[in-house]
Amino acid sequence: MKNKVNVKINGCEYTLTGTESEEYLFSLANFVDKRIREIRRNNINHNDTSAAVLTALLIADELLN
Repeated sequence: MKNKVNVKINGCEYTLTGTESEEYLFSLANFVDKRIREIRRNNINHNDTSAAVLTALLIADELLN
């Protein structure tokens, strides 16, 4: 069964769809949103795109190490 949730990441709304529970999909979105906010808080000069790319790189680094 597919679940569909509306989430907000970095101020933008997205619809996530997956076989995972709604709670899990919300937790993914909250995790990413928190990490982006941390990046932006540490350097206010990052725009949305650079903050998202840096967040993706940090998360990828954590997964690969």
